[in-house]
Amino acid sequence: MDVNIKDTEQLIIISIKDTGVGIPKEKLKNIFERFERADRSTIKTSEGSGIGLSIVKQMVEALNGTIDISSVENKGTIVKIILQKDNSKDLEVTDFSIDHLSEKVKLELSDI
Repeated sequence: MDVNIKDTEQLIIISIKDTGVGIPKEKLKNIFERFERADRSTIKTSEGSGIGLSIVKQMVEALNGTIDISSVENKGTIVKIILQKDNSKDLEVTDFSIDHLSEKVKLELSDI
């Protein structure tokens, strides 16, 4: 896995690249949905509940940033986060509550 951070005058660009199994093209449109997993056949054999990218997207958007994912099956995935450095705007506080989902959150965070 490669992680690169580019710091420009106006932006911070974080790029995460892996050479894993990739995400099927038809699954990319839903990848930020809560509990969405690209390959449901691995649910019993791989960790994670599918909530992580949803939380990351909410946090990035709360900071007035953007997140994008590109992926090719059997080649890998690139996640790019772009954050503006403009500190003159007040950040909107977003409610990240996930009522009745404590067991799924414990599963997601179990390997930390």
